[in-house]
Amino acid sequence: MVAGEAFEVYYRDVLECIKALFGDPEFAPFLLTSPERHFTNEDETVRVYFDMNTGEWWWSVQEALDQRQEGGTVIPVIISSDKTQLTMIGNKSAYPVYMTIGNLPKDIRCKPSRRGQILLAYLPTSKLKHILNKAARRRTLANLYHACLGRVLAPLETAGYDGLPVSSGDGLVRRGHPIFAVHVGDYPEQLLVTGCKNGECPKCPIPRTELGQASDTDRPLRSLQMVLDALATLDEGPREYTKACREAGIKPLFHPFWEHLPYTNVFEAITPDILHQLYQGVVKHLISWIQEAYGSDEIDARCARLPPNHSLRHFASGISGLSHVTGQEHQHMCRILLALIIGLPLPNGASPVRLVRATRALLDFLYLAQYPAHTSDTLELLDGALEMFHANKGVFVDLGIREHFKLPKLHFLGHYRRCIELYGTTDNYDTQFSERLHIDFTKEAYRATNHKDEFSQMTIWLERREKMQQHEAYIAWRLQTDIILTAVGDASSTSEWSTSLNLLLSALPTHSLPQLSARPQPSHAPPGGASNPLNHPSTTGLSRASPNSQGGRPRLYPKGTTPPTRRPRLQMTRHPSAKAIPFGDIAAKYGAKYFRDALARFVVEHNDLTSTLTHVEIERKSAGVYFPFRKVSVFHRIKLWIDDPQGLLSLTQVADIVHVQPARKNKYDNAVPARFDTVLINTGTGGPTGTSGYRVAQVRVVFKIPDSAMSVLFPNHAVARPEHLAYVEWFTSFPSTPHPDHGLYKISRSLRRGDRIASIVPVQNIARSCHLFPDFGAAVPRTWASSTVLEDCTSFFVNSFADRNTYKMIY
Repeated sequence: MVAGEAFEVYYRDVLECIKALFGDPEFAPFLLTSPERHFTNEDETVRVYFDMNTGEWWWSVQEALDQRQEGGTVIPVIISSDKTQLTMIGNKSAYPVYMTIGNLPKDIRCKPSRRGQILLAYLPTSKLKHILNKAARRRTLANLYHACLGRVLAPLETAGYDGLPVSSGDGLVRRGHPIFAVHVGDYPEQLLVTGCKNGECPKCPIPRTELGQASDTDRPLRSLQMVLDALATLDEGPREYTKACREAGIKPLFHPFWEHLPYTNVFEAITPDILHQLYQGVVKHLISWIQEAYGSDEIDARCARLPPNHSLRHFASGISGLSHVTGQEHQHMCRILLALIIGLPLPNGASPVRLVRATRALLDFLYLAQYPAHTSDTLELLDGALEMFHANKGVFVDLGIREHFKLPKLHFLGHYRRCIELYGTTDNYDTQFSERLHIDFTKEAYRATNHKDEFSQMTIWLERREKMQQHEAYIAWRLQTDIILTAVGDASSTSEWSTSLNLLLSALPTHSLPQLSARPQPSHAPPGGASNPLNHPSTTGLSRASPNSQGGRPRLYPKGTTPPTRRPRLQMTRHPSAKAIPFGDIAAKYGAKYFRDALARFVVEHNDLTSTLTHVEIERKSAGVYFPFRKVSVFHRIKLWIDDPQGLLSLTQVADIVHVQPARKNKYDNAVPARFDTVLINTGTGGPTGTSGYRVAQVRVVFKIPDSAMSVLFPNHAVARPEHLAYVEWFTSFPSTPHPDHGLYKISRSLRRGDRIASIVPVQNIARSCHLFPDFGAAVPRTWASSTVLEDCTSFFVNSFADRNTYKMIY
């Protein structure tokens, strides 16, 4: 009851939710139960951060628990809250609160299909319009939020101190201590949780006048003890209480929900928000500043004339006319942002160097902040990018675009490094995941109601759906268990039983963590006093681990299905896109002007086992090559599965597609222009990162030599016969260093006497697609088009921001 109005709060028992997540048999092989430190070298000088248990917060809480009583297991509770609209038209909204635990790896928590997040509560959404005073209304809304969330999280106070028995899915019982660790939310939610005022930083007591002036990653946080002392003055009267809260830097909250939670520092619990702070915050500001500096016409003209790529969205009409731009659209803009300003002069003859450097620095920070695994070295790069932006951001003031940079979201970037060191990488607490949960837990549930008294119906519908999902998971688990027991039971001897069990265990895939070592941890015994080996991470390296090992985590796969096999790097269609294309059409339609000569040279070089032929000898021998065919089958797509170049956590493979297709007409008889993508080709010495050993080329045609001609062209059985081949036109080699301002490599077409240098290479040598920025100069020629710009332009910049893997490789 608040101000004469009664409110209903739908919530679950938070301890039962924790037990359900911790005890799910599906998560048992992956639970993180102890803190870990990982390093990239044997000297243990370069630290690695990824999951939450690799951060310093877990270590400090574990040590605090051990001082009271050894053997406890930390259960970090991660809370996210965000109000969302239920209808496109109207004012119906919901205020869901989601909960998960840090014991689950981030690979599980970020996927809604794995059900690693639980809907904990629906908070009241009333705007309290009957309270006419706006200041009083705001205070009442804040107190209502804390009162409701305090009621929901109240059981954590006793359980956090004393612990409670929790059983994992493998039957092992531990003494778990659920600790409120992280709150995930946007800036208004962060202010609401901490009680800070609008325009202030929710983590540190920096004055508003100093926001955004410089990067200071070592700035101390707000004093939790000072805030708690201020809250303790509540009984001294409203005037003294308000004064004490004002001096502590918070609003006069009535018993905030975190006031009595153990081992909790709410100012530490506020974490970075990639979606709202970067994409919908600083990046959104930067794009508007760039448009104001250069004007929309030239920016839109450049957008429309960029060549296509699998990773990029093509803004055919530019970006200035977009409204209600989403975070994903801002993400796509960031991938081409440098192309819109390189070479573009500022008005009144001002130098664009600082603007280009500031843009590059902010893009560097954006991409580095989203690394799935950080090291001490990459965190230094993160700080360096932020310092570079602050050193050059004054150009926007000089141009009259900004008067100041007192932006809380910009200031918060200085806290990113410390948050990563405390709680692991930013994908452990990204609001993009909680935004996705709105679909499953609010919008779908609302659509299942009759839109009257909806919350009671929504909770019933969600409960029934969860029961069906749990039953489905149970059936799948039992079926899998029966298969394992049958395989083991069929063994007629102990040795056969052991062999069968080892084969089953070895079939479980694992995360590949090369060259990492884990520091031994202190002993954490279960309540019975006996040491539990599952509480200790592996100390012998993390390249391979058993399903129950905490040193290296098994690769995750849906329960009830067979473990996935690693996809081959190159994936081609079984059947060609076009059969029996004559040599003449390959030259005319695909632009492979010297196809026959290039193929003859390839045959000579491929048959040369000693690789001692000179260029003149190759040309002489290629003139005598006879082709017993005049047609080949061609392929219009190359699909590549790209691994993480960083090499620390090979969790997933990302699909990359190269398009190689001539002009055609679609089913509506509309003309579709030709598309011949550019790629990075490994010339033989290329590594996972860096440009050494790679060259850029444009693929003109992908084909296969007929099987009937293989024995004629490659008679030596010691020579491996090629499969898929590509005719490519080369660009110049990468320069030794990138441009000092925008950091991109500049290349151009490789020519010999005015003709493009081309050759044929195995498709296996193609490392990935590569996007190029045309060198537009001061003004883009309006006759250029996106489909022909690779033919019209003479020089290009290699786009290292096409996607995150390209950035890691070329940075």
